[in-house]
Amino acid sequence: MKAASHSQALAGTLNVSMANAGIGLGALIGGATIKHWDLADVGYVAASIAVSAAALAMIIRRLWPSGDR
Repeated sequence: MKAASHSQALAGTLNVSMANAGIGLGALIGGATIKHWDLADVGYVAASIAVSAAALAMIIRRLWPSGDR
């Protein structure tokens, strides 16, 4: 760990930064959903994003199995 002593700090920083980016992106998508459709549609849009992310994760997992790294 001495060779990569800053890697833990970098990983922690990236983790927090991506969480904040996700919050901001969620606010943008939610605002656009309310503006163009209706407040009741926010849940449907969020669910479609979650299903899309899960499908993308499964596709990526099949393309690059853990044994190929």
